[in-house]
Amino acid sequence: MDEKNKRPQIRVRQEEYDGVVYTPGTAAKYQEENRRAPSAQSSRQTPGVVRRPAVQTRKVAAKRRKRKQKSQVGVFLAASLFIGVVACIIVFAMVFAPLLTKAPDTTEEAQSNLPTQVTEQPAEIMPASLEETEELSGVVKSVGDGGTLFIYDFNTGKNLNFLVDNRSKLQDKYSNAIVFAEIEPGEIVDITYSGNTIRELIFSRQARAYPNSSNVTIDTELRQITIGNDVFSYNENIVTYAGGGELDLLSIKPIDEVEVKFFNNTVWYLGLNKGHGFMAFSGAESIVGGKVEIDNNIIRDLNDFDDFEILEGVHWVVVKGENVKPISKEVVVERGKTAEMDLSEMELLKGQLVLTVNEADYTAIIDGESADLTQPIMLGYGSHTIMVEKEGFFPYEGTFEITKEINPLTVELSEKILYSKLVVNSLPEGAEIYVDSLFVGVTPCSANIEYGTHTLTYKKEGYKVVDYELILDEPNEPFTVILQEEIPFMPDTIQ
Repeated sequence: MDEKNKRPQIRVRQEEYDGVVYTPGTAAKYQEENRRAPSAQSSRQTPGVVRRPAVQTRKVAAKRRKRKQKSQVGVFLAASLFIGVVACIIVFAMVFAPLLTKAPDTTEEAQSNLPTQVTEQPAEIMPASLEETEELSGVVKSVGDGGTLFIYDFNTGKNLNFLVDNRSKLQDKYSNAIVFAEIEPGEIVDITYSGNTIRELIFSRQARAYPNSSNVTIDTELRQITIGNDVFSYNENIVTYAGGGELDLLSIKPIDEVEVKFFNNTVWYLGLNKGHGFMAFSGAESIVGGKVEIDNNIIRDLNDFDDFEILEGVHWVVVKGENVKPISKEVVVERGKTAEMDLSEMELLKGQLVLTVNEADYTAIIDGESADLTQPIMLGYGSHTIMVEKEGFFPYEGTFEITKEINPLTVELSEKILYSKLVVNSLPEGAEIYVDSLFVGVTPCSANIEYGTHTLTYKKEGYKVVDYELILDEPNEPFTVILQEEIPFMPDTIQ
């Protein structure tokens, strides 16, 4: 047989390809038929074809069945594990979820334990709703224990009670996370809530504030608050705060420093940062031209400090005067109280009085006390009184000022002059009368003559001149002289 007519030899290979078995063609089937009929095997066998034994075919089928069983077992185990995990998750959620999202106790006993700072209207519990959320803007009226907030709703005008839990999102106006302790009464907030539980709270970006303002005036009749040139309204729901308690709006003075928060031109919070006290001074009677300087920017006359209002805190006070050495001192002023500064121990400035009197052996009384003229006279700056006396002289009384180290003072004493009414007559009348050679009249005459010793002279033409030594020491002194003609004579009668 030539090469072209040769039939190809078909071999059945005993190989397995992952469960796929070679399927015999026509020649293989022919060989199988010869195997079943041994008598004809020799004449029908096709040369070059190897017959596959039946025993090997059964082993392949057994392996296939074993692999299939293993695959089914694996699927069963995986499905069982998945179902078990899902069941555990469901059980955990049913047992522990109520504990994590415990609803607030709204019983009468539980509500009685909540803070009761909001007294304007009774707090209302929002209806619970887990499916929907709502929003509102308001002011925090008070902060309670256990994450409770009392909020006044701007839109409804109601005071509402909310709860903050571990799922509530809290932020400041800059979207920074905050904690519950940072929420204070008077904060203006925007909240998203479900039922009575807050889901999100953020400090309102629409609210404005004056963090530390003075010169604030409040009109309680018009319910207006004026800060500089800005005028705001307020109502009974305003939140006030002063050192741990509510603030009386009537107690606010322009000098006080306050914090103001407002929304839509309405003030919702007013807190007192620094209140005022009073300052007074005692023992300042002897201070001349006293001035007070406080913190280098307040200067007032010492006499103007009658219940003077001043900001609470520590102040540096300087007191000056024309007649005292300046003093400085720290003074602590407490809110609503009077801080008094005693000036009685201020050291007076002193100068020397140099007294000159036109007479010797005098006495001096200064400011009501006898002065020791044997020592330098040292006196405090200011005004003083003096009286200089000497027997037989009129006393000198006056005032003088001590303004420097040496202060001269000159005093002129005037002698006391007493007069006696001298009545003079003569026989005959018409005589000229001279006292100490000074003409005083013609008899009968009278004149006021100083006390003392004088010479009285009578002159009349045709009569002798009469000189008479006269001692005057009485208020009235009458004298009558009988004149004689021009012959030596002595007065006959002197009355």
